[in-house]
Amino acid sequence: MTVRAPAFFVVAAGVLQALGCGLLLGADYGNAELEGSEAGANPATECVPAVCSVDSCGRVPDGCGGLLECGGCGEGQECNAAGLCACRPLRSCVELGAACDVTSDRCGGAVNCGPCGGANELCTGNRCVCEPTECAGRCGQQSDGCGRVIVCPSCADGENCGGGGRDLCGLEQCIPIACTSAAGQRCGNVSNGCGVIVPCGACSLPETCGGGGVADTCGCQPKTCEQLGAECGTVDDGCGHALECGTCGAPDSCGGGGTAHRCGCTPKSCAEQNRECGQATDGCGRSLGACGGSCAGGLVCNAQGRCAAACTRPTLPEACAGKCGVVPDPCGGPAFDCGSSACTNDTVCSGNACVCPEAPACAPGACQPAQNRCGSVRECSACQGGLSCLEGNYCGCDGGGNPCGEASLPFCCGNQESCFSCPDGRSGCYDPRGSPPSGCSG
Repeated sequence: MTVRAPAFFVVAAGVLQALGCGLLLGADYGNAELEGSEAGANPATECVPAVCSVDSCGRVPDGCGGLLECGGCGEGQECNAAGLCACRPLRSCVELGAACDVTSDRCGGAVNCGPCGGANELCTGNRCVCEPTECAGRCGQQSDGCGRVIVCPSCADGENCGGGGRDLCGLEQCIPIACTSAAGQRCGNVSNGCGVIVPCGACSLPETCGGGGVADTCGCQPKTCEQLGAECGTVDDGCGHALECGTCGAPDSCGGGGTAHRCGCTPKSCAEQNRECGQATDGCGRSLGACGGSCAGGLVCNAQGRCAAACTRPTLPEACAGKCGVVPDPCGGPAFDCGSSACTNDTVCSGNACVCPEAPACAPGACQPAQNRCGSVRECSACQGGLSCLEGNYCGCDGGGNPCGEASLPFCCGNQESCFSCPDGRSGCYDPRGSPPSGCSG
């Protein structure tokens, strides 16, 4: 029996290397017996699986249809798509411990954590630091914007704090500002505009006091996908709103590598894909090699990697003969798109066959049967009171008398009915308790 090995497997003896899954030149395997695979496979050769390298991690194809479990990586590293340990970047501002500005992701990249949300906050060393405000011409008790109360100069005799505008000295009487106003819900200990501190309470989450950029007012500064470390899917922006962070390119999927809102892929072995023959990939773009050997007993390897009876894939005309829609391949390959053009005369595609649907609904006042071109018929209302179904598809008189008194109307109505006529030439009878057809006169 010939022994084959994956192209990247190196024999420990030193000088002998595998050339693809062929012979290991000069290798001595003694009297070892190499067994064939199960479930119909009848391999003529046996593949020698590779081993994990020093830098390998995660699940790596062994070149023989299986996956090697090569373990994890050291601190500060992660297993990349190639199955090698590499620097693990800190992708979110929370992981980085940064509240603002651009900072390094520790692996040569950068993350933009945006501006500070507070009205009086400045970004210093990726930290938001509150910068207290001074009196700046204000009077009485004031908030410094950082949670503390400062006492500003009093007004001159005859002037009122707030009489010249909010917290400004003037001759007018001050009108206090309520905690709730058109500008929003005020919060914390703030001036009422007249130089007197009043408690306006806390904000309801996710809002914080000054969080929207306006001092002493409840608000929330939404986060970006970059700030949250999300590259796909839908996440909360921190203010209770859904934030779309995009999609992943194949073969990756969102969360497919085991990390939420990150693009990734989890490889699968031949056994995990239920394949026993033929070449296969791990579902993440890397080759697994052969999933076993050739099939025994005259069986062949089908598109699903299973040993089965030989099957000849039909051509498109053969598969679509007399059929419509998407028709499965009897050999397990890609399905055939037969379209719906084969369905004519009002037929529609249902279950890969063209079928005749129900006839259309009757038009208002119609008396002739409604039908489609494929033969479905729907009976409409029969004419009453001796009226006949006329060529215009309405009930009328076929020539005898006209109690409405208008000789131009080619129909007659009973004693309990009224006549109508329409600009398009239609005429007929209607119940006088109702109204004539739209656009017609009675």
